[in-house]
Amino acid sequence: METLLDIMAVADLLQQKKLTREFLVESARVGVSLFLIQELLF
Repeated sequence: METLLDIMAVADLLQQKKLTREFLVESARVGVSLFLIQELLF
């Protein structure tokens, strides 16, 4: 759960900085991938 909260916090920071939508989508994709890998490994 901590990982998911970290991803959400990072997403909020990125939105505040008004970065591009593409960057946000890519970051979310990477974050979800890392989360799933973590769930599978542990």
